[in-house]
Amino acid sequence: MPEDCRYERTVAIDLDDIVPLVAVPHRVDTVCEAEEVAGTHLDQVFVGTCTNGRYEDLARFARIVRGGRRWPSAP
Repeated sequence: MPEDCRYERTVAIDLDDIVPLVAVPHRVDTVCEAEEVAGTHLDQVFVGTCTNGRYEDLARFARIVRGGRRWPSAP
């Protein structure tokens, strides 16, 4: 942290305690742990962000999946 900045407080978060979640059909607020649905066949996915999402977030995702593999039957 820059030395010349003042912060109200510092919060330490142990990322090992965070469990990845995924939204499952048919509502975005229906979520479960990613581990529960690992290996599930997908026909399509939707990538979006919350209200505070930024273009940079979606651009980063696009760079990650660019050139990725698709199922042979996918158009």
